Amino acid sequence: MKPFTFGLDPSSREPFDQSHVCQVPHTSGIYLIYDLAGPIYAGRSGVDIQRRLNSHFVGSSNKNITLARRVGAGESLTFTYCCLPPSTSRG
Repeated sequence: MKPFTFGLDPSSREPFDQSHVCQVPHTSGIYLIYDLAGPIYAGRSGVDIQRRLNSHFVGSSNKNITLARRVGAGESLTFTYCCLPPSTSRG
């Protein structure tokens, strides 16, 4: 069996906005959310990565994402993600 390597590519970041989050597939995956200084949140969804990213976008319980929005830096947030193979998913 071929080993799996994660494909998070920081150079392929997308703006962290509704239109880009809606393009993420409904599958398991890992993701990073960045501000201008670098990564501020790393997460994993075992079921639906789009739903998880959307929950951060709509009303985050993460203090770094909330703070970025509160100080007016929300528009500078970006994200990248990769989908996980089915065998690594969890329910």
